[in-house]
Amino acid sequence: MLDTVSVFKDIGANAGVLSGLLYSSATIANHRRRTGLWLVHLAGAVQCFLGYFLMWASVVGLIPRPPMAAMCLFMLVAANAQSFFNTANVVTGVRNFPNYSGTILESKWVSTIASIWIQCTSGSLYTFSIYSVLKLTQAYDQSMLDTVSVFKDIGANAGVLSGLLYSSATIANHRRRTGLWLVHLAGAVQCFLGYFLMWASVVGLIPRPPMAAMCLFMLVAANAQSFFNTANVVTGVRNFPNYSGTIGFLGLSRAILIQVYETIFTNKPTSYLLMLALLPTINTLLLMWCVRINNTNEGDEKKHLDSFSLIALVIAAYLMAIIILEHILFFQFTIRVTAFVLLMLLLASPICIAIRAHQRDSDRISLTLAIERDQLTDDPNQLVAEKI
Repeated sequence: MLDTVSVFKDIGANAGVLSGLLYSSATIANHRRRTGLWLVHLAGAVQCFLGYFLMWASVVGLIPRPPMAAMCLFMLVAANAQSFFNTANVVTGVRNFPNYSGTILESKWVSTIASIWIQCTSGSLYTFSIYSVLKLTQAYDQSMLDTVSVFKDIGANAGVLSGLLYSSATIANHRRRTGLWLVHLAGAVQCFLGYFLMWASVVGLIPRPPMAAMCLFMLVAANAQSFFNTANVVTGVRNFPNYSGTIGFLGLSRAILIQVYETIFTNKPTSYLLMLALLPTINTLLLMWCVRINNTNEGDEKKHLDSFSLIALVIAAYLMAIIILEHILFFQFTIRVTAFVLLMLLLASPICIAIRAHQRDSDRISLTLAIERDQLTDDPNQLVAEKI
């Protein structure tokens, strides 16, 4: 019976015919298409209130227990409100910003921020000295550890597979705006498998593997970085062909990961291996959907790109100051947590740049539309032809 109610929920959420008809009527009735959409929102709000209020009234006993058919109707009405909200907001966004698919989440600026954040957790290879705990737990001598390190370098610089997958993912999609998640996904899977198997070997979760197997684990984990770099850097170059090399936060990732380690896993190298298996993987899986190629020319981009570079310099200076102070002073836990929170705020600051850039583009488009409307008003013959 509950599954039946859930079916009506899905029907209501996906039945957008009425919302589409009302949207068309509201926009056609108003020739400027700037008002009238409140009718679509109002219809959705009324359905949302009625559907959920009647279900709540049924649950608390405010009204007699309704038959199942009535409960299905309440759910249908409540769920159908979503189609009205989506139609009014998404379609209006697409009409307002036809070159940007109507949403800031699909702009090249958000793609840049997502790439930056992915890079901030992709530099695990630069912290190899920390998880040299392998030397102790696996009874490796220095020459054996050096051999593992060689496979780390091979994996990090073997970018043929990532390049082939990137080309296939972009060519397969004729708009070249999606599909890059496959490259990130391949990197995330390799990152998790490589570091998780190393961690499992260190803590004894699996039998001690031979050295060849450990070299394979390191090769797989290191090769993930080539997939992350290919997806982020090449996409940045395509989005900003006149300013190649803008996306470059990978060098800061070592210091960022060290700060996470010292704040959460102080003096626990084995836990650090588990963190390397989870943090970059989860971070990439959450952000990879935002990384996409957007070939639109948005005018003067240099100012905003310089802002990204300035933020990178500020973060680098902040991390350098923290590292120096750590060698001079003893940081209590509260001070370390405070410093870590400030670091997270600095890493979140690029969002302001994306919002400002998107607002600038919105204002530019609005100005263009206003000029075109004024030109039509000044030319009556053209205005009549437009109406016809």
